[in-house]
Amino acid sequence: GDAEECAAKGDALREKCLARCGEEPPEPPTCEARCQMMRDRIMEACVKAGGDPEECAQKADAFLERCLGKCEAPEPPACEDRCAIAAERAFAECVAEGGSVDECKARAEELLSACLEKCEAVPPPTCDEKCQEVAQRVLDACLEAGGDDTQCKEKANMVLEKCMRHCEEPPEPPTCGERCEAAAEKLLAACLEAGGDETECQAKVDEFLSRCQERCDTGEDPDECPPFCDRLAEKFKEKCVAEGGDAEECAKAAERLENACKHKLAWICHVREGRRRAPLPFRRGDLNLDDRVDLGDCVNLLMGLFRGRHEALRCEDAADANDDGVIDLSDAISVLRHLFLGTGPLPAPGGRRGQDPTADSLMCEP
Repeated sequence: GDAEECAAKGDALREKCLARCGEEPPEPPTCEARCQMMRDRIMEACVKAGGDPEECAQKADAFLERCLGKCEAPEPPACEDRCAIAAERAFAECVAEGGSVDECKARAEELLSACLEKCEAVPPPTCDEKCQEVAQRVLDACLEAGGDDTQCKEKANMVLEKCMRHCEEPPEPPTCGERCEAAAEKLLAACLEAGGDETECQAKVDEFLSRCQERCDTGEDPDECPPFCDRLAEKFKEKCVAEGGDAEECAKAAERLENACKHKLAWICHVREGRRRAPLPFRRGDLNLDDRVDLGDCVNLLMGLFRGRHEALRCEDAADANDDGVIDLSDAISVLRHLFLGTGPLPAPGGRRGQDPTADSLMCEP
């Protein structure tokens, strides 16, 4: 360009810049406001991509909750640190006013000692208090973004209610006796489903339940499982043949019953190298036991269900992602919804490994 024109443009730009030097720079958006803006963008992008508005809102709100949880305010200095700062300031002021070093030092130490005596250990915030703080941030961010007061309060209350549910103490794991009763119910259902006589099935289940509860009382740990399932299958086969059934078909049905029986009792009669082992602690949805739930766990679950890779389902409790006592496609859907739709945590145990609080026939195999 022409040198004179360029110089004129430069002078105009400088004058415009200098005119703004007296203005206060705008306040940067708060962490909460940035979270709200990102939430709105996610919602908008999801709807534009053809997503269901309700599911998009759930996904966006889940992001907002996680984002606000990271907007931690810097921790204030500890009481002891504040006392030390006050003592240093008192010493400096004393010297500035003409006091001697020794005299000022003595005063500062006296102030420090008195201050430290008043320092009381402040307990960390409770789970309820943390939830209240997160809900308040959601409310502030919503209002700051121009949201309606009533809607913002409803959103904050929803976040609070959801957060408070995680503050509840996890239920106690079932007792040995409760596990025996749960296994007995499963076993009776398997026996009847296989065509067994109701009276005979109930008698055999009562026999199992009696022995099972006896072991609970004595704390015994037998080397081998009782041959209950073998005897049950043999009785079934004999009755099947006696009633005119084909011997080969009766044998196959008895084998299916025996396998179902042993599977139902796996948690209490699990044999590995001739010894019974306690089930491993696990995290719901974490099939490969790497202490995190991700897409790899979902792939393992599907491979175990549809490709016959049973080793992928060794930890049955982890594979039972919705904790309904059955491993099926709904568990894979639960993991995917948890990972990508923000539907909330999977059933306990979640954040860290533990035992299944629900009495069922599944176990996590070593």
